[in-house]
Amino acid sequence: MRRLRWVVRRLGGVGLSALCATVLAGCTKPTEPASTGPEAAASRPDVVAGNDGKLKSDLEAKFKADRALAKEDIEVAVKDGRVTLSGEVSSTEVKVKAEDTARAMPDAFGVTVEGLVAKQ
Repeated sequence: MRRLRWVVRRLGGVGLSALCATVLAGCTKPTEPASTGPEAAASRPDVVAGNDGKLKSDLEAKFKADRALAKEDIEVAVKDGRVTLSGEVSSTEVKVKAEDTARAMPDAFGVTVEGLVAKQ
């Protein structure tokens, strides 16, 4: 109790208010869910399902715009924000490039490439 009185005297009214505000700020809990990532996908399936078609078409457009990927046989499937690539590509480098392109998509929550096979 003596320490508390000492702190109150030393800090004064303004300093004590600032200290209380700092302590109380650490006590608040966030009320909003995460806005991105798999957790958000689980909490908002209606939003994610609506974005699957757009994500697929955007990714296919990126593949067609890239000279190295445009001629490759890459199938794109999207479910709940998770991208699955399948098909046959000409090399391992092209496979890695396709995977990197898919992972760079902002709405993609995960990328699976087990079905994407390199010829060499």
